[in-house]
Amino acid sequence: MATRNIHILIKAQKLHVDAQRRLLADCQAEADALAAAIARLETSLKAEAEAAAMAGSTFMLGAFIKKELQRKAALHAALERKNGEAEALRATLLQLFAEQKRYELAQAQWDAAAKAKKQKMTQQQLDEQASGRHQRKT
Repeated sequence: MATRNIHILIKAQKLHVDAQRRLLADCQAEADALAAAIARLETSLKAEAEAAAMAGSTFMLGAFIKKELQRKAALHAALERKNGEAEALRATLLQLFAEQKRYELAQAQWDAAAKAKKQKMTQQQLDEQASGRHQRKT
């Protein structure tokens, strides 16, 4: 009965670990998307500044750059939040994985104890049979 319960517990823990891994992967993908958006924004800023300098219309560039720098700051803040969230998810995943390993080690110990008990009983039965045969011979 206890081994069946531990199997159920291990399976549930594995599902929980897998769900946490998916959450971490999604969070990391969002952080990567934010980092890519920041890189695109920086490239866009440079291109716009060069185009404005070549056209000689830099008087409107200041307002554009100010707005884009505000967007960049907002993206950096969002990236920092996502990185913090990802770090928290990693810590949770580490704890869940350690808990899963404890369950699996307990299962392995129970299996080893059951196997040893079964071998001991088998050996006792064989010893009794051998003793019975020996007594019949004599």
